[in-house]
Amino acid sequence: MKRLSFKRATLMLVAGALAPTLLFAQQTKTIELTGAHMRAPMDVPAGKNQIQLCGLTAGEQYTVVALGAVYGQKTTFELNASETLTLEGTRKSERLNSLQFTAPAACVTLELDARSEQLLTTIPLSLSVSCASCPEDKSWLKKFTSQLESANLITTGNIDPESLIRNTLIGGDCYEVDSVTASGNGSSRGTFASGGSSIGLESGVVLCTGNVSVLPGPNISSMANGGFFVNSPDDPDLAAITSGNQYDLSTIEFDFTPTASKVQFDFVFGSEEHCEFVNSQYNDVFGFFISGPGITGKKNIALIPGTNNPITTNNINYLTNSNYYVNNNNFFLSPCFIFPTANLDDCELDGWTEVFSAQADVIPCSTYHIKLAIADVGDAAYASAVFLRANSFDAGSGVALSVENAAGQAEALEACDTSYIRFARTNSDVSQPQTVDFVVSGTSTATPGDDYAPLTSPVIIPAGQNEILVPLVVFEDNMAEGPENIVLELNDACSCDQTQFVITINDKPALEVTLDDVAVCEGNTAVLIPDVIGGIDPLSYAWNTGETTAAIIVTVAGTYDLTVTDACGETRTESAQVDILPLVQLNQQIEFCAGSFVLVNDSVYTEPTTIVNTLPGSGDACDTVQTIVLMEIPLQVLSDTIIFCEGDSVTIGGNVYTASGTVIDTLQGQNGNCDTLITYTLQVLPKPIRSQTITFCPGESVFIGGTAYTNPGTVVYAQPGQNGACDTLVTYTLEYVTPAPSTVSINCPVDYQVTLNGNNPPVVQFDLPTFNSDCPCPGIALEQTAGLAPGSVYPFGITEVCYVATDSCGNSSACCFDVRLAEDEACDIKDIGCMKYELMSINKNMANEKTYRIRVTNNCSQELIYVAFELPTGLKAVKPADNSQYISPANISYAVRNPNFSPFYSVRFAPKLNGSGISGGESDEFKFTLPPQVSPNYIHVVSKLIYQSYYEAYLNTFYCPVGMDPDFDGGAVQERTFETAATPAVQVYPNPTTGMLSLDLRAWPAGSIQSRVLNSRGQLVMEQRLNNDFGVVKIQLPERLAEGLYMLELTAPDGKRALTRFVLQP
Repeated sequence: MKRLSFKRATLMLVAGALAPTLLFAQQTKTIELTGAHMRAPMDVPAGKNQIQLCGLTAGEQYTVVALGAVYGQKTTFELNASETLTLEGTRKSERLNSLQFTAPAACVTLELDARSEQLLTTIPLSLSVSCASCPEDKSWLKKFTSQLESANLITTGNIDPESLIRNTLIGGDCYEVDSVTASGNGSSRGTFASGGSSIGLESGVVLCTGNVSVLPGPNISSMANGGFFVNSPDDPDLAAITSGNQYDLSTIEFDFTPTASKVQFDFVFGSEEHCEFVNSQYNDVFGFFISGPGITGKKNIALIPGTNNPITTNNINYLTNSNYYVNNNNFFLSPCFIFPTANLDDCELDGWTEVFSAQADVIPCSTYHIKLAIADVGDAAYASAVFLRANSFDAGSGVALSVENAAGQAEALEACDTSYIRFARTNSDVSQPQTVDFVVSGTSTATPGDDYAPLTSPVIIPAGQNEILVPLVVFEDNMAEGPENIVLELNDACSCDQTQFVITINDKPALEVTLDDVAVCEGNTAVLIPDVIGGIDPLSYAWNTGETTAAIIVTVAGTYDLTVTDACGETRTESAQVDILPLVQLNQQIEFCAGSFVLVNDSVYTEPTTIVNTLPGSGDACDTVQTIVLMEIPLQVLSDTIIFCEGDSVTIGGNVYTASGTVIDTLQGQNGNCDTLITYTLQVLPKPIRSQTITFCPGESVFIGGTAYTNPGTVVYAQPGQNGACDTLVTYTLEYVTPAPSTVSINCPVDYQVTLNGNNPPVVQFDLPTFNSDCPCPGIALEQTAGLAPGSVYPFGITEVCYVATDSCGNSSACCFDVRLAEDEACDIKDIGCMKYELMSINKNMANEKTYRIRVTNNCSQELIYVAFELPTGLKAVKPADNSQYISPANISYAVRNPNFSPFYSVRFAPKLNGSGISGGESDEFKFTLPPQVSPNYIHVVSKLIYQSYYEAYLNTFYCPVGMDPDFDGGAVQERTFETAATPAVQVYPNPTTGMLSLDLRAWPAGSIQSRVLNSRGQLVMEQRLNNDFGVVKIQLPERLAEGLYMLELTAPDGKRALTRFVLQP
């Protein structure tokens, strides 16, 4: 009895339990899905309805299909997503009754629009719900791996379509097959075996709407699926058989050229749709569609026997054509529960057909196309399959001819063994004798009775045999006729290309053997190799030595006989004479000196010996035996005495000797003579010794042996001997002369004093001191002990310069003088951060044009980019000219922009060369000339350094006296100094101050005095008129002032001015 599938039972019970609700609900119907697949029957009102699906798993993919309840029902359905199921994540196919989506939650709501051609209050339908991605859908695979050993039916998927057709389905090779193609999932096609106990076919090819691995038993699932849920486009040929959308389509197609007038093969169709869904819209279908000559369009040859009706689950089942139906379903809710089952253990399918044969009439040697196709209909659930018997696709049978010639030759030969013609069946059916009719064509060039024994037709292949061999006896006519042929015409050829069979008869090539005489030298072997022409392989060889190889090796002189026999029995015998020749003898004697060697044939010999060599002969000449006797000649012995001085050396044989002793050396022989062995006795003579003292003054040099010595000490010198005598070893003692008392005098120049108008210290040149000494030893050394050397750049101020003179007797005297550098003072100074601005002078020329000389010192590490001096609005500086080149006192070239407009209206100086700007404490001076009508009280100056640093200040001009300068040309200027009237002194206190400043004006005239307070940038921060009535005046500074350095400027009624500095520290 079939084991119960609880999953299917649960689904059907739920559907049954819901049926009353579904039948009487008007708008919303709820379906609870408890498995991966479910078909729920229901009735809905015509028009739009809502279907609620529950029991879903969020994130899984589902397919819903709405179909009429019975086959042929004239209704249409359209499924759409409702507001609870957004279009995002849904995918609606082109089939309106189908909807695919990914579940967002456990329940979703769908809209169903039902229409009928009949006036019905309610419309019956079947709602198919499947989850393609749910784990439960793979239950067939678990069953397959755990229970497969209990089933006899074996399936193998993913087989190459070409192999399925050529190696499995085709019966024999008696016709051509080409252009094999397939569609659908590769797992839907494969092979099966051991099916005789279930489906009635032992083995063959299987096509399935799911994985073929689902087909083996046991049948424990009432809804085996294994499908791929492929929403296949409808195959037009299957669509002509049954209505409804197709899913999981699988096809194989190929071309074939039959050699018979009929093509046929056996098959069985089975399905899981039995018996619950018979006569429903789930009408799974298959077909075999053939097209070609003599057939109109495409013809389905998979038909119910005796009819033109196709085979589907709706027209062969337990109700319709039941005599062709085999039941395998014992599910207790199934209509087939009462029927016996075929084989529950072997096959999973719930039912299948009897074994049918598909047949079609064809025209031999014409090309036909056939398509094998199967598909699910209605939805993708429940697998169906069609099985095709192995080797049953028969499109022609006949015989194939071949020739088996004597000795494996490609042709039948005269004067040789008998050949045979092989008549072989082309199929495996040997149950009956097979008669083969043939005739000898008149186009044959060989004549029966003259060239060969006549052949008799027909030939009968006995039952139980695949082939028969017919003798072909070829006569020898001793005539060189060349190739002749026998043409057999067949009435039952296997291939359309083999309607005739040609057998070639040819003359046997004559056997010719040549064996040459051989002469070899003594000690060698002779190889006898025959030269064989013609004959039929394989050849056999027989020598009078008993050997049977094609070639033999001999070492003894004599006559050797050979007999050669070919495969057809023809023989030839030949003889050869072998001669052994003696070797040539060559004797030689070589002499060599004792201690040397002889190189013979790349080998070194150092002792007397005898060598025997074999020298290869030239061409065919024999080798020569060479005997060489090596004889050693003794060396000649001599002696000699060598006398030399101590410290000298003797070189013998490349070695240096400095002491007495005995040395043995070898003298190379000349003109081929042997070397001479000579013994030298070496004797060393001692050198004579003497000493000498030399005195000299310090600073003088003493020359000994060409070397100068300037200091006292000891020198050892070898004085060369005369007329071969040894050198004399002299020891010299060098001593200074004892110094006598001496007097040294030195006179320094007078003091130097230099006054500068520029800002750079000058190069100072002065004469060196004069000196004298009464020391008997020559030479006085002058050394500067203080100050800088003449020609050096001296700093501002007083620098003491001192010198010391020291004579050769060691006595000395010193003198000193001063170098004074005075720097002119600036009229006004502004220190802004690391920048310092100094107004050095104001000079005017004859045209009353004033020239301003300003010194800029950059104590910053950043390089100066430019410096700009403010001009009166609308005016230009007279000099230097715009775009001219200004050469500064520091010899730096500046590009002049006159006027310059940024950061304010000015004349600007910018270094022309990158990296030439001043930095790190360097200073430079800048001059410019203003028109006569301009006389500013201050000069606004700004400097730009690299990295966008700006430093600006205001230089007051009223402190500077104006001198005359008629020659200024915009470059270097000769400054002149002018005296000015004295300005009364001003004293301020306290300094620093916290805000209250007291002025001591007792030296000033009484009356009104104008005061101005400026910051370190020269900007006015306070202006006040003071009354000097008592000589002391107090000034209260504004509270807003920041701490720092300030300047106080006072102007008397007579125009005299005074300037002093103070520090504010709140």
